[in-house]
Amino acid sequence: MKIQHLILLCSLLLPSSARADWIVVQNLEGTTATMRQTNQITFKIKGTKRRLDTKTFTSIIEDTDTGDQIVLMHPQKRYLIQSASQMKEMAEIRRQTQGEPESNATNTPPALTATGKKQKINGYETEEFVWKADKAEGRYFVTRDIRHYADLLNAMENGFEQKRKLLPYPLPDKRKLPGFPVRSEEVITFQVSSHANMKNIPPQQTITNIVTLVSATEASLPDSEFVAPSDYADGATKPVSSPTDGAAGLRDVLKQMEKQGLSDSDRKKLEQVVKDAEAQSKTNGR
Repeated sequence: MKIQHLILLCSLLLPSSARADWIVVQNLEGTTATMRQTNQITFKIKGTKRRLDTKTFTSIIEDTDTGDQIVLMHPQKRYLIQSASQMKEMAEIRRQTQGEPESNATNTPPALTATGKKQKINGYETEEFVWKADKAEGRYFVTRDIRHYADLLNAMENGFEQKRKLLPYPLPDKRKLPGFPVRSEEVITFQVSSHANMKNIPPQQTITNIVTLVSATEASLPDSEFVAPSDYADGATKPVSSPTDGAAGLRDVLKQMEKQGLSDSDRKKLEQVVKDAEAQSKTNGR
């Protein structure tokens, strides 16, 4: 499973509590038969706005009311605004070109079942709940030890209904859990779509995703965390003075980011920014 899927899975855990803002830190791990990816993500949540910071060179700011997002590209001090409709289009393009399974707009959340198993994870006392669907199955270890955990649970699905429709498999409604997930595990099996670019990919893929809570803290966050910094330029429109200090520089940054584990989704977004910059460079050079 690619990091963008892990990020999408992780976004289910984001609260928008009226009581306080939140800082949530999680470790992510995704594995297949041929790949293992890990990352740590810090979410900052304020009302319907949430910010996602990873150990790469980008951050994402989402508006859960509209589904729009801002991608911050820190090395170049630029940002890219993406609408919900644009992200839906990119998901479809990714499915067609990378052999990802088709989304299911009508999937129904599977039921959650308590197993009675208890386990201490990262200092939290937890109990296990399992679920099973046609293309996926998983389990949650949840805790009641987090103060105001109900606020987190009530906001898990906030802004996620449209994203749910883009997934090729159903996920449970975490609002029905009697605690906050400290560890989430899911195993997905799907058929890879036939495509010329996917000749070396087995027709059936099994993906295991694990999300582990590091901390969930109530805080008071400034509004400035949820907008593009004033010294960042619009990456889609800012003129570039020359290929050397503009487009070429962006492409160098893109290569560096790919080495750091840049997701296919982010790579495509930034590739478009580079192409726009290259086109602008040629225009300015005339």
